[in-house]
Amino acid sequence: MENAETSSNDTSLQARDNSDIDNMVRAKTILQSCVSKPPEYSIIQQLIDEYIMKYCEHNIIYDSIDITPDTSKTIRYCTHCYTDFPHP
Repeated sequence: MENAETSSNDTSLQARDNSDIDNMVRAKTILQSCVSKPPEYSIIQQLIDEYIMKYCEHNIIYDSIDITPDTSKTIRYCTHCYTDFPHP
């Protein structure tokens, strides 16, 4: 019985963590869209970025984006937090 409880708690924690990451991504988007950005905003954005990097269970994929009608570029990003990563 204890294993079932632990498993259930782990699942709840993971769901909460995914929700936390979603909330942080939304907060980051809102801050980036603000026209007037007091100096404190950059500190908040940095803390959000650090939180996302630390707690997101990154699912990194490769994707192509169009640069021009004839040119595309391959990018790597996380499907959870949308952070882009350099190519290895």
